[in-house]
Amino acid sequence: MRIAIIDLGTNSIRFDVHEMRSRAQTSLIHREKLMVRLGENVFLTGRLDRRAIRRTVQAFAHFRQVASDLGVVRIVAFATSAMREASDSRQMLMKIKKATRINVRVISGEEEARLIAQGILKREKMARGSFGLLDIGGGSTEVSVCREGRLLRSESFPLGVARLQQIFLKASPPQGGAKSVRRLRQHIRDLLENKIASEKWPLVPRLIGSSGTMRTLARMAKRQTGSKFIEREWLKDLIDQMSDMSVREIAGLEGMEPKRADLILAGTLVLDETMRALGATKATATDYSLRDGILDHELVWLEPNRPHRPAEFTDFLEKAQKFGLEKNRLRWLVELAGLVFQKFRAVHRLENVWLNYLRVAVLFRDTGKTISPVGYDKHSHYIVKHSDLPFAATWESDFVAQLCLQHETPTLETPSEEINSFPTHKAQMAFYKLLGLLQIIDALDSAFPRRVCPVRVKVLGRKVLLRLTRGSSTELVVLKLQRKKEVFEHVFHKKLIIENEIAQ
Repeated sequence: MRIAIIDLGTNSIRFDVHEMRSRAQTSLIHREKLMVRLGENVFLTGRLDRRAIRRTVQAFAHFRQVASDLGVVRIVAFATSAMREASDSRQMLMKIKKATRINVRVISGEEEARLIAQGILKREKMARGSFGLLDIGGGSTEVSVCREGRLLRSESFPLGVARLQQIFLKASPPQGGAKSVRRLRQHIRDLLENKIASEKWPLVPRLIGSSGTMRTLARMAKRQTGSKFIEREWLKDLIDQMSDMSVREIAGLEGMEPKRADLILAGTLVLDETMRALGATKATATDYSLRDGILDHELVWLEPNRPHRPAEFTDFLEKAQKFGLEKNRLRWLVELAGLVFQKFRAVHRLENVWLNYLRVAVLFRDTGKTISPVGYDKHSHYIVKHSDLPFAATWESDFVAQLCLQHETPTLETPSEEINSFPTHKAQMAFYKLLGLLQIIDALDSAFPRRVCPVRVKVLGRKVLLRLTRGSSTELVVLKLQRKKEVFEHVFHKKLIIENEIAQ
């Protein structure tokens, strides 16, 4: 199976194609990077530049063609800081989808930091002892502290090089000269100290950097000093030197990547201040990055026994509250989903990883009612697909959105394009099993606000006995179960027998 990963950053788009084999064996067979500068002026205007949009859509069309030529089965595309902040990012995503049929998911800064760390910790041989991780992007910078392969602290800061260049330096040499450089340095220091110093992050002796800025600085340091490490003293001298130079002069520095010449001063300041904040005396670059963290997430589907960590479930809970549901009710729904998943385990035989998707679907299935009670399932579907929810891949939002869309239907519908696009047959089968469980949850939820719903489940060959015990059964619950059991019976090929203790 071949999978493509597209990373739409503020400055560059990166495109990788991997050959994925059983048990998570992968090999990189194609890699490209196009510097489209999508974030051009976005941090000043709040909107994407029309020419940058055109360049980006053309890049995606090119990637789609390459993916087709290479026999790619699945494309996973995600976007970061510029698309998080641009007011017209949704229109941009629609342009890409219309032109290329590629869904791009915008990930949060917190998720970005976590996935970067995940991708590096698994692969980088230098990731031993205590160290910091740093990814200097165009719109944001992600900083983490690790020890012996464990992530201790992590944060995303609005300190990307394009952002800082646009707001503070503006040109090369900087408008305002040394004063602008001092203002920018103080701005970086204030943001870092507000988090790192105030929360007493552990200090580290070194940093590992995972961005084009870091690789450029590491190459410059190697050629100019002969060291494989970036030392703070050399950084300070480089900052002083570049502060008086034009873009052309900076581009001529030994080891410089010319396309980064206009942004490298801002990136160097971010590195210097991050080293200062974390107590690091040296830094080095790694080839691993956010894309590797995304790839790891996709590998879950080739490793069925691999433990899976819920993707920022508290974020899902907090976002669901914004649609008007009371917190206690949301927690009740999460408990109910867990109870049903456990009680019916002998029927569905799903791994625990799928419980996370059931819980998210339970939280968001009724959010569409905030728009209209008529056809609310379609509104819920739209909300899940187009809200900034912390899924790691587009198919996951499609998966939950389809559960929200179909949870009220009394019969199974013909598989949609979204369902057919799920990464494996296993994921498609899990969808239908969760849909059957979700319809049971819909009926049992009628017992709220009692906040208890004891049920007993017993499998008897081709029959499943669902006994409603005292404290759970109401006539409404029984009526809803009778109405919704058709989907359950169709999915599991078992007849659902409902018994009501109170009625006996």
